[in-house]
Amino acid sequence: MNEREYRKLSAQIEQRYREDIAALDRIWQLAKPSANGTSRAVKGTRGVVQDGVRAAIGEINGKFTLRDVEHWIRANKPDLHDTARTTISGTLKRLVGKEIEVLEAGKGKRATVYQKRS
Repeated sequence: MNEREYRKLSAQIEQRYREDIAALDRIWQLAKPSANGTSRAVKGTRGVVQDGVRAAIGEINGKFTLRDVEHWIRANKPDLHDTARTTISGTLKRLVGKEIEVLEAGKGKRATVYQKRS
């Protein structure tokens, strides 16, 4: 390796280092705890999905299943169109006992049937 190659390689490594530090700073700003102690990035995603599920529950009358909520979200919330079914399911489970109740527990291919709490 001659001096020219050394300087070129050194400049490349320094540039990569600066880019990595900048990326780390951006990640830190997104993950930095907010005033209530939760991460903004995590809270933002969960909150958006939970708001979408709550909106679906508010619009669906009577009994409903995960699939009903999923279809409503896909039709009415374009920003949540790619939300995984497991994410919606987890959100429904967190709302059981608070905003919704289970009428029939699912088993096998049979879906769990929910209803808004009275």
